[in-house]
Amino acid sequence: MEILEIFVPYPCQEKGPDMSKIATTGAKANSDEALLQKITAAVAAANEAEKTAETAKAELVSRSKVVGQLLLEAKKRHPKVADLRRSLSASTG
Repeated sequence: MEILEIFVPYPCQEKGPDMSKIATTGAKANSDEALLQKITAAVAAANEAEKTAETAKAELVSRSKVVGQLLLEAKKRHPKVADLRRSLSASTG
């Protein structure tokens, strides 16, 4: 009995389609229906991964903008480089 697997999801993937349904055995693995099921599951997993990546990127951009705004405010309050560095040295991030 031969087991075929299309791909294994990344361990960091918190949720998404059940990829264990992609694995098939025996004669069913050779059928068009089994292939179609594998393709459907793989596309669903890829779509979920893309959605997760886009959400993460949007969150990163948003947080980066906040950091930039805060740094600009700190520069306004401490226009001299030495003063700004001293002020920011207390930051743990």
